[in-house]
Amino acid sequence: MPRTVIFAYDHSEASYNALTWVISHDVLLETDKVYVLTVMNDEVLSFEGFGLEAAAIGPATWVNDDCGEQLSKIKEDAHRLLESVVKVLKENGIEAIPKAVNGDAGDVIVDQADALKADMVIVGSNGRGFIKRQLLGSVSEHLTLNLKCSVLVVK
Repeated sequence: MPRTVIFAYDHSEASYNALTWVISHDVLLETDKVYVLTVMNDEVLSFEGFGLEAAAIGPATWVNDDCGEQLSKIKEDAHRLLESVVKVLKENGIEAIPKAVNGDAGDVIVDQADALKADMVIVGSNGRGFIKRQLLGSVSEHLTLNLKCSVLVVK
């Protein structure tokens, strides 16, 4: 029976490492229904996209006239990179469906897993330091506490 698997991909080094690990360890099967999910969150994109240093200085330094344009470019890049992940999986014999959703990453992944009746969610661990984890939270921790299905966290 085919499994429904969500691969949560945030275009970080941790996600790339998870992708290569999953492929090299044959975690995904050709019969799986695989979704590559990326979550767009304007607040986090603004915060992480312009760096912690800018956020610490204050909003006036990073919220400017072209902020909306920069966020739009980040979203376009995310969609393009999402397609590249689907391509890598296809080259390794795995068909995948790209899916980009807006919202808080942890909550959206849980909602998508419920809606798609996922059997497993795969996510990379960013290994954020204490300060970033306190400010931005840990998605992998949120998933392990809130998902009803299995979670594979790749370090």
